[in-house]
Amino acid sequence: MHHDILKMKWFWVVVGGILEIILLLLVFRFGVVMGIRKANFNENWGRNYGRFFGEPRPGFFVSSGGGSGLRSAFGNAGTVISVGSSTIVIKSNDNNEKTIAVDTSTVIRAGASNAAIGDIHVGDPLVVIGEPSSTGEIEAKLIRIFPTDATLPSGGSGPVMLYRATGTSQ
Repeated sequence: MHHDILKMKWFWVVVGGILEIILLLLVFRFGVVMGIRKANFNENWGRNYGRFFGEPRPGFFVSSGGGSGLRSAFGNAGTVISVGSSTIVIKSNDNNEKTIAVDTSTVIRAGASNAAIGDIHVGDPLVVIGEPSSTGEIEAKLIRIFPTDATLPSGGSGPVMLYRATGTSQ
């Protein structure tokens, strides 16, 4: 009798249907988990926005020094105020401090040469391109060290232009 049930077509249809329902529930659960992770990341990122990019004052869309008042999302320019083994703290021209996380995949350039975190010193002007982390740091993808006589742009919005003390663009 046991072999008779296994040979019946309706038995395999029912088993297949149950397996399909289980698979659909697993896919749905995966989507819920990924949605929760994305929502948590976005909440943390939004909560730390001012720490990431120095939220302008007196309000988000009001600039105190001209321009649109919006800050660059993935690039920052400033002067180094501290250097650690895997972090750099810079101070932008608008007096906002940003912590830069550096890892082995970070490209560091000084002029046309490759550089290392040990080549970065307090007082060096630099530009950082990276991604924000949920902890308020910027995970650097590229760091460009400039000569100490360079003047970095203020405000942090728009394209990054660098001027030497003589006023010529670089």
